[in-house]
Formats: sequence, C-alpha cells, structure tokens
Amino acid sequence: MRVSRCGFAILLAQADGFLKSDDFTGLSQLAASLLQTDETQTALSRLILFFDEAYSCVDKSLRDNNAAFEHTWRLAQQLCEGFKELFQRCGRAVVVQNVGPMFQLMFTDRPAIRDYREFCQFVDRAAFQKFALSLFPCGVYMSPSASLHSIVTLAHTEQDAERTLEAAWKALERSD
Repeated sequence: MRVSRCGFAILLAQADGFLKSDDFTGLSQLAASLLQTDETQTALSRLILFFDEAYSCVDKSLRDNNAAFEHTWRLAQQLCEGFKELFQRCGRAVVVQNVGPMFQLMFTDRPAIRDYREFCQFVDRAAFQKFALSLFPCGVYMSPSASLHSIVTLAHTEQDAERTLEAAWKALERSD
C-alpha cells in the first residue's frame, strides 16, 4: 500500500483526532495498519537507524569532557600555524584564518579579509585553486573552490595534518 501526500495528510488528521479524543485504541489500530506495509516498515527502520547513529555521534563527541571537540580544534590550530609558517617561508601572501575546526586559506596581499565584498575584490581565487589542485597528486584533497572552508573532522589525525603540511610544502616548492 503506497500512501500519497494527500493520503498521508488524511492519516495525520486521523491520528491527531485519535490523540485529541484520547482514543488510543483507534490510534494503535491506525499505526498497526500502517506498519503492515513494507514501505512504512522500511522507512521506519531507516529512521530508527538514523536516530541511533545520530545519538551515537553526539554521545561520542561529548565523551571524556568533550575530547572530540578539543581534538578537531587542536588539529585545525596545528594546520593553520603550519600553513602560516610555510607561506611565510615561501614569501607567499596568504591569510590563514580559522574558527574552531574550520579554516580557510586566502591568497591576498591584504592583512585580513572581513567580508564577501573584500573576498571577491582582493582574493586570488585562481592561485588558491592552483594550490589546492597541486595537493591532489600528494594524496591530499582540499576543495579547489576558494570560497569553501576546509574542516578538520574526528577522522583526521596528527599524521594527516603533518602529511597535509608536507604536501603543501612540496606543492609550494614546485610552483616557485
């Protein structure tokens, strides 16, 4: 039995009516009839799995006094400091900024980029794209779109950060 949008609205109205009148027998009969369809059982199973996984992720993130958040923030800081040092050593004008685990590299002579207008006016998006694409052969993926942030996740390790900085160094050496 496939339920159309209109049919679904009718079912919701019926369920609402049962709830308002405290008719839990009618509500349970309605639920039982819905659960007899394969489509509903599949959707319900997926919904349960989704919430179970979401809860698990939140639970893991909050364990050990928020160690997961500290991990992503620490790695982002390691990457940003490393990028700043690399660009300075190579004499490249790049603003490296981050908020927590999100960071962005902006190829510009400006000391800071404060808004989208400045981003569009002063950031060399082609230079960023060339840099990001030069990391690919080294096994590092960074979105080649200069307007997107990079994000450190729980899957990243200190070795990943080191490997990224090594790849950046090689890419900068090749471009000089």
